[in-house]
Amino acid sequence: MKKTISTIFAVMIALSVFITPVFAAGNTTTADTPAIENEAALFFKAQIRAADSWDGLSNIAAVGSDVFVAVGNILKKIDALGNETGSLELAGNVSSSPFITVGDGKVFVFVSDGVNGYLQAIDAQTLEQVAISSAFEGMESFSPVLYENGRIYAPLSGYDYASWTVEPGVIACLEYSQGGLVTKYIYDAGLSYYWNGTAAAGDLLITAASEGKIQVLDKDTGVLVSEKDIEEVIKTSVVYSDGNIYFGTGAGHAVKLSVTGSGIIEESSLLLLDLGSQVTTTPVINNSRMYLGTGDFTGGTGFYVVDVLDMSVIYKTEISGIDSWSGAAIASTGIQSSPLLSIIDDNDVCIYFTINAKPGSLYALLDSPSAAEADVRELFVPEEADQNSSISPIVANSEGTIYYTNDSGILFAIGKTAPAPTPAPETSDTDIVSYMILTMISFAVLLIIIKKKQDISHEK
Repeated sequence: MKKTISTIFAVMIALSVFITPVFAAGNTTTADTPAIENEAALFFKAQIRAADSWDGLSNIAAVGSDVFVAVGNILKKIDALGNETGSLELAGNVSSSPFITVGDGKVFVFVSDGVNGYLQAIDAQTLEQVAISSAFEGMESFSPVLYENGRIYAPLSGYDYASWTVEPGVIACLEYSQGGLVTKYIYDAGLSYYWNGTAAAGDLLITAASEGKIQVLDKDTGVLVSEKDIEEVIKTSVVYSDGNIYFGTGAGHAVKLSVTGSGIIEESSLLLLDLGSQVTTTPVINNSRMYLGTGDFTGGTGFYVVDVLDMSVIYKTEISGIDSWSGAAIASTGIQSSPLLSIIDDNDVCIYFTINAKPGSLYALLDSPSAAEADVRELFVPEEADQNSSISPIVANSEGTIYYTNDSGILFAIGKTAPAPTPAPETSDTDIVSYMILTMISFAVLLIIIKKKQDISHEK
């Protein structure tokens, strides 16, 4: 027996050397999310901002069964039933396109008082401020903020609200420790960052700037290691996966670049795939496939599944909708919500996204390594009075509840319904008689055994 166990263990070790693990990069979850229509249910909807308000509305950040959202100068905490269980007046207003993040039991929010910007750290349980950074002169945040191991990496920019123009900013690295937020370094290349989140890759920090530059920094010092100008506006965050960088551009390209372990971007590795319409969704990578949407409020060319090995289209799906402003029909709506990928098993995944048009439904695309055409379902459709466009990133908590918002300021929570109980099989009269006969026979056999044991005992 010991030899058998040792042999099995040795075989497992040998196999592990050759098995390539499933790798997902970007917005992913392994939680038990709903994948088909009849197992999805609206858990709640919550009006978190007035429908006609122009206050900034952030992404949704999940901590346990609670979610957090910043609206104007208020951080709100929503429980699993959709109730607002707490709020905090922030030190300033969030931007017109704000992003918040969570880490180590805290919520991190970048705000502006109209002159300077500040990063606030707020306790997720008590909603009390635990730290605030020193001022960043003239800065706001329009890009995802990355939290990793006590550090926050924040792409910041100035903004001219008169001309709606993004102005140059910086990449700020801050450390949270002992109740304080201390700026570790600032990387200033005179570039601007709008929807341009960073990616961490070991000792490297990979950044994308609106002006089209990809830059690799030493994550600890902020020193520039290498850069590449692709000469197109970049409107997404960067995603790092297995030695490669992926992102989308305003010119409608999905882009792949290779980077060495030491941070050198390989010049000849640039691959561009023309998708025919701007890309603002941060892509998700899994099993050599990339998932991303295209377009804007006027329409797009669809949601794409791309082979990242040669950057070719495997298939796409187009979703029709209604223009929220004009009421006109759109044959292929714009998809600007960064998707969420849920890993079902080693092969199958489900990708969630919504559309920048009415009805603003939640869609689920089921995919596998062998899939060559779209299997997409309209998982949830808002009631007519709640319908509006959405560019909200899709997020899920650890229990598999999916959250997103729309332009009416409504927060939707969609989860997996409990499976219906399996009905007990009907019992016929014949089954009852058979059961009684078997019981009588079993009882008779038991009596015979007992009698036999008594006879043997008497003989002794």
